[in-house]
Amino acid sequence: MSPAQQTAVNAQEDQGACSTMGARYGSPAHTRCMMQQQERRDQEHLLFLEQARINSELALNAQKMRESRDRQDDD
Repeated sequence: MSPAQQTAVNAQEDQGACSTMGARYGSPAHTRCMMQQQERRDQEHLLFLEQARINSELALNAQKMRESRDRQDDD
């Protein structure tokens, strides 16, 4: 899915969520709701990126430990 298509899907989902919560399209409540939906999505993305960074760091540390242990075994 292209970024533009994903943006359109997100907007539709957000519209539905805000309508379900009773925020009428074009109202200040609807605008706030849409912003909150975007902030939620942004936070989820940041959490995903942070978890990926942590996983990468853990894998790198494990690899370094294995290499260090292998060097000690060779000595």
